[in-house]
Amino acid sequence: MPALKMKKQEKQKKKSEMSKEKKQKKKVKVQPLVPTEYNVEIRLLTLSDLKDSMKVFENAKFDITKGEVEHILQFDMSYGAFVNRKLMAVGLAWPANFDPKEVTVTISETPNAMYLEDVAIFKKSEGRRIRSMLITSRENESIKRGLDYVVTQESKDPMLKDLIEAAYINYLKYKSKNNKVYMAKHLEYPLMEDNNSDSQK
Repeated sequence: MPALKMKKQEKQKKKSEMSKEKKQKKKVKVQPLVPTEYNVEIRLLTLSDLKDSMKVFENAKFDITKGEVEHILQFDMSYGAFVNRKLMAVGLAWPANFDPKEVTVTISETPNAMYLEDVAIFKKSEGRRIRSMLITSRENESIKRGLDYVVTQESKDPMLKDLIEAAYINYLKYKSKNNKVYMAKHLEYPLMEDNNSDSQK
């Protein structure tokens, strides 16, 4: 009799353990697979991309007119990021003259710099390093053109300031007489792929 009781108790224990395991399995939520792969193509923008560029600026809530974008695109310095062939981000750029001593940025027929406008990007494409890709592409375009500097203005948006500044590696800050803060980099400095930015600060 004791042996039968032991067997019954063992069976009951096994059943209770199995039921616990089943309950635990039921509690585990299986997350659906989220596709993480995306095809990003970075290329020079042309006037044919004007309409799609304006959609990006509208989505990103940029205060810029169609005429202004059209004018800047004609310099053939602006780049776009295409995700699965759809334009998702725009990095406008235009030729400028940067004086690091006087801290001025002017338009000149003999530019020594490329001015980089903030990257406008569809919200759903944030976090894909697209911003960094568009900075790098315009830096490389500046080198091809034999320019000395790339320069941009410090972001006034406190929500984006840290995010944007983190993308501009090896850029130094210059404060102008009228309190504008520019971020500029001489193109002899390492490009963004080299993360030894501390040596330049």
